[in-house]
Amino acid sequence: MAPDPSSPPPLPGRGEYWGIPVHGLRFAPPVATTLCPFGAYPDSFWLAAGASPFFPQFRLYTESPMQNFKPFAIHYLNDWIRYDSGFVEGLSMSKPRADRLRCLSSAAGFYGVARTLPSIEEPERLGTALDSLDAMRGPIVEEAVDSTVVDLASTFQRSYGKYAISAASKFLWIRFQSPIVIYDSQVFWSLRENSSTQLAEGYYEPYRKEWLHRFADCKEAILSACIELVRAKSFSFAHSMPDDELMGLVSERWFHERVFDKYLWSGGSE
Repeated sequence: MAPDPSSPPPLPGRGEYWGIPVHGLRFAPPVATTLCPFGAYPDSFWLAAGASPFFPQFRLYTESPMQNFKPFAIHYLNDWIRYDSGFVEGLSMSKPRADRLRCLSSAAGFYGVARTLPSIEEPERLGTALDSLDAMRGPIVEEAVDSTVVDLASTFQRSYGKYAISAASKFLWIRFQSPIVIYDSQVFWSLRENSSTQLAEGYYEPYRKEWLHRFADCKEAILSACIELVRAKSFSFAHSMPDDELMGLVSERWFHERVFDKYLWSGGSE
């Protein structure tokens, strides 16, 4: 008996198929249908495990990308395992200063903000930036986020000659996570394109306000996508993490916020 075509594929271990989301299209087990020529579809699609577009036992149907955060959830989970977890640990105040400085340099390169902090006369490259970050004591409360990020960017301007708002927000996020919202130029253009207000580039407070407004509309869908990561972990770099530990990780608000960053980043301008 053919499965109900209106139902999503069962989870791994509970059926024959697993839908892997990528930008809103997917193959699913159907009743008999004719598969359209593969070249007519974009490269981004949902593909059931073991399926091939060249076999007609799978049909193609659409799902709104606005409601599908699963690809971005697994994307950020992989980024957390490979990169951000190391940055967060390495920049902890419990680490020796030399270790924190190496970590800050690596994070600045990874996040593409090293160029916004030009070389100056200082004993160690980015040593002044690290000292400025270390001077920001936490925890950071919601009401103080805007002023904290702007203050650090202003300090960078005095030291390095550039108002490095993106670098300030990214370094602060690594140190404190939520409620810091990362300022990213790609995300800025995505927000501006879909905003009812004209956001001005480089201004953190209106950027964060619009970001939070958009996040509030999506947070339940993001939570749902993140919870499913526990059952999909074999597809990720978290495959060996115990389920309870992984559930704790993907239930954190800051994790959901970074998933939303990935989603927004994918919709920004080049």
